Amino acid sequence: EGCVSLTNPGDGQRVLPRKLTYLGERAFYNCVALETLSLPENLETLGEAAFESCLSLETVTIPDKVSEIRDNTFFCCLSLRTAFVGQGVKTIGNEAFLWCDSLEMILLPDGLESIGSHAIGYYYFGGKYVKVQNLDIVASEGTVGSGYTRDNSFTHIISDDSHVCDTKCEFCGKCVNYDCKYYTCYDKCTEHSFPMSGTCGDDARWLLEENGRLTISGTGDIYDFGYNGAPWYIVRKAVKNIEIGENITCIGNYAFNDCYNVRSVSLPRDLTSIGFKAFYGCEMLSEISFPEGLETIGDYAFARCLNIVNVEIPDSVLTIGRYAFYKCPLSSVEIGGGVKSIGEFAFEAGDRLKSITIPQNVEYIGERFAGFYYKDGRYIKIDGFTVYGEKDSAASAYAEQYGFDFVIYPWINPFDDVKEGSWYFDAVKYTNSRGLFGGVSENRFEPGSAVTRGMLVTVLWRAEGSPKPSGGIAFDDVKDGKYYAEAVAWASENNIVNGTGYKKFEPESNVSREQISAMLFRYAGYKKISADVSADISVFPDSEQISDWALESMAWACGAGIIKGKSSGDSQLLEPAAHSTRAEVATMLMRFKQTYDG
Repeated sequence: EGCVSLTNPGDGQRVLPRKLTYLGERAFYNCVALETLSLPENLETLGEAAFESCLSLETVTIPDKVSEIRDNTFFCCLSLRTAFVGQGVKTIGNEAFLWCDSLEMILLPDGLESIGSHAIGYYYFGGKYVKVQNLDIVASEGTVGSGYTRDNSFTHIISDDSHVCDTKCEFCGKCVNYDCKYYTCYDKCTEHSFPMSGTCGDDARWLLEENGRLTISGTGDIYDFGYNGAPWYIVRKAVKNIEIGENITCIGNYAFNDCYNVRSVSLPRDLTSIGFKAFYGCEMLSEISFPEGLETIGDYAFARCLNIVNVEIPDSVLTIGRYAFYKCPLSSVEIGGGVKSIGEFAFEAGDRLKSITIPQNVEYIGERFAGFYYKDGRYIKIDGFTVYGEKDSAASAYAEQYGFDFVIYPWINPFDDVKEGSWYFDAVKYTNSRGLFGGVSENRFEPGSAVTRGMLVTVLWRAEGSPKPSGGIAFDDVKDGKYYAEAVAWASENNIVNGTGYKKFEPESNVSREQISAMLFRYAGYKKISADVSADISVFPDSEQISDWALESMAWACGAGIIKGKSSGDSQLLEPAAHSTRAEVATMLMRFKQTYDG
């Protein structure tokens, strides 16, 4: 799993041991450079997702002793063009070949009994399953394979056991036998020789050398092409590096789509626009540096560049298109200050991206542009995803729309009584920038003032996005219209607070340290956070003063580092009944959030 540089192991004659019978789950997962693999004839079991994300794998033959191709076995094998399924295979699982969108031919056995949902011939795009074009399914008439072909409207070719496609074009991977009824090499590309060259714009030319370097020279724009219309598309497998001359100003639509072996791209300083799907499917491209002066990144421009993990958008960019970096496994994104529009799903790319900063100038943000990933047929929110931006901005609106944590950035200290360097400064900054803890006025925080029970519950409620309670208020002393009324109702119905007895909550009473521990402990349970840490609180001289109902929560809070002892002479005291100040509560909340929410 994850051997990203693995190519063709062994001597090329027998890649895996002849006696091998079992390949486990995710055995070759993400071996992105693996192009060919010979499976031994004694193999019986292929584990789920065994070859998932083998981006360069081009052909596979399943031995006859294998009885099942499990779910996701060849998921996202983007270069897979031919698949020969052994005669012993009875079942092909759900999405077994999903996102194998280069697949051109698959041979299915007569004894096949079931084919799972979207197992063959589909990829997922724009929230729905899309059929792979130009796929031929070879199967005998009256079999499950021919039925699947007919039901899904793929091209059905009646199986001919005498045919073996054993001569493949070096570039396009297709059969060069021109009498072959399955598929034929386009434009006799085996007759091409290097260097290759031609025009690609009114004043632009291209040159592809034998070492794989594609150079674009001249001035002005690279043409807009249709899908597979670029002059180098037919030999895209040979393209390893792309160098675009300094006077090129626009990269047209589909210019370098599906150049799946490209490792590096050099963009010119005069570039202003990158077109629709310009670098779509450049799966081996791992980094891209955008020039200052670029203004537009088009729809799908870098979608499915499956090795790009970091993106820095310069300040000059005004528009980031729809799905611009879709399916790139991003872990960090920096958006320049000039961006005004970000299209839908622009950075939907797995669950590694944990936060994003949205500049003040952004006016439009498309649906689910970041903070989501796709799994099992649906889009899922990334746990703990945080949006940074200015108050009352497109960033804050986006965070509110999807229930993400929002942090004011940059945070400008509004409080005259909170000085940088004070022990509570970081905690006040942390809680205030996230909208958890406000001041008592526009410019005063009053760090030494006590916190009431109503205040604390309101802070926890805000941390959850201020959800509407489903029921009424359970306490007689909590009146409708009070700032804490909805918060108390929400906390009560979720068992975060229980009240002080006799249908009382005492919202205006100062909250004690042991009450804080109890509320945070139950809040952790509400969030399904494991509370398996516990400290030996008997070491504190005043531990016997802890109420029975708070023993477990105080031990947890101390064990988690949320509550710490207070110095008193030579001792550390818990002071469970003492009232906590606003500075102390801000510190406890910061510790909780940093420990459990990241």
